[in-house]
Amino acid sequence: MAHKAGPLQMLWDDLRIDGEISSLYAHSDPVEDLVNPGNLIKEIETGNWLNVVRIRFSYQNRVEGISLRLEPWFRFERHFFDHQGGKPFNQSNTQLGRYQAKFSRLIPSTTIAAQRGIVAWGPAFIGSPSNPFPDSSSTANPLEEEYGTDFLWASHAFNDSWSFSAYQNYGNGAADSMESDPFKRSFTTAVHHNNFDFSISFLAGSQNDYGPIYGAYGQWTVNEATVVYFDGGYRKRGLARYPEEESNDLLGGIYNEGQAERKMELVVGGSYTTKDDTTLYVEYLYQGSGYDSDELDLAHDIAVKANENISSSPALALGTLGEAALNELPYLGRHNMSLIATKTIGDFDLALQNQFSLQDFSGRLYGALLYSVGPAKFSLSLLQSYGQDGGAFNQGVETQLVTGFLLRF
Repeated sequence: MAHKAGPLQMLWDDLRIDGEISSLYAHSDPVEDLVNPGNLIKEIETGNWLNVVRIRFSYQNRVEGISLRLEPWFRFERHFFDHQGGKPFNQSNTQLGRYQAKFSRLIPSTTIAAQRGIVAWGPAFIGSPSNPFPDSSSTANPLEEEYGTDFLWASHAFNDSWSFSAYQNYGNGAADSMESDPFKRSFTTAVHHNNFDFSISFLAGSQNDYGPIYGAYGQWTVNEATVVYFDGGYRKRGLARYPEEESNDLLGGIYNEGQAERKMELVVGGSYTTKDDTTLYVEYLYQGSGYDSDELDLAHDIAVKANENISSSPALALGTLGEAALNELPYLGRHNMSLIATKTIGDFDLALQNQFSLQDFSGRLYGALLYSVGPAKFSLSLLQSYGQDGGAFNQGVETQLVTGFLLRF
C-alpha cells in the first residue's frame, strides 16, 4: 500500500528555492556640450558597479490553483563621478524585490493576483503608448532586471478568443528605495481578442494628474517569417517643458512648462526572420506631445546662447539649461525610428539597435553580446550617441560600456 504524503511533505514538494548572483560594471562618458556643459546640469555618473543577490521562493498548489512567489534582493552599488563635487559613494539595501500571490481556480476561467513586478505588454520595443504604468526596461544593462512596482490584476477568459483584464497599481514597490519618479496611481482595463494569426487589445484607463488614457495594441502574423504590429495611445504625457521664442530674453527664448495636453502616440512596426534565423525589426514612433522641428531648432539655439553667457549670466544660463534637462518626455521629438537586428549563434546572442530622430537625425546606437554556458551568462554591451550636439538623442550619455555576469543556482 502506497504511503500517503502528509501536509508538510506536500508543502515541501510544492516548494521551489533557487536564485541568482549578478555583477555589472558600467562606464559612461556624459555628453558635456550644449545642454549639459561640463556635466554641471545632469551630473551623470561616470561609473557604476552593481551587485545583486536574489533568492526566489516559489510555491504552487496545482490542485487549488494557488501560487506564491517571494524574491528578496540584496543590492550593493558603488557610484563614481568626475564632475565638480561628485564624490564616489556606496549604496546598499535589502528589499523584497518581487512577489506574487496568484489565484487561478477560485472563480472559473478567472485569475486574480497581487504582485510586485513589471507591468508590460504590447509587441513594440521602442515604447508602449497604451501603457499608463512606468516603463522599467533597461536596454543598456542586458543582465539587470529592474525592481517591480506594486499592483493588482485580474483576468477572465470568456472563451478561446475573447478575454478581459484589469490592472491597478498601488505603490512604487522596491523602487521607492532607489531614485524613481513620484508615484502616480494608474488604472486600466483591457479587452483582448486572439486567434491563430491575429490578436488585438483595446484599453481604457486613467493616470493620476493626467486623466484618461485610451489605447490599443495588436499584431498580425503575415506568414512564418513576417509579423506586423502596432501600439497606440491617446494620453497626456508628463510635465513637458517646451521652448518658446522670446525676443526680449537674453537667450532668445524661454522654457514654458505649460499644461500637458492629451495627444496621440503611435508605434507601427514589423519583423522579418531570415532563413539563417536573423530577425530584423523596423519601428516608427509618432509622439504627438514631442517637439516639432521648429521647437527642436529653437531649443538648440537657446542652448547655444546659454553656453555663450555662462560666464556673464551664470544663473540665467544654467537655470535655463536645467529647465531643459527636466523634460519628462520619453522621447524629445515627434518622429522617431528604431532599427533592430537579433541573432543567436550557438551559445551567443547578439543584438544591434539604432534609435534615431527623423527631425534632426541624432541617434543612439546600441550593441550587445550575451554568452550563455550552463547556469552562467556573460554580457558586453556598448551604447553610442551621435548627431547634432544637443540633438533629440544626444543629450545624456555619449558612450557607455557595460560588462558583467550572472550565475543562477
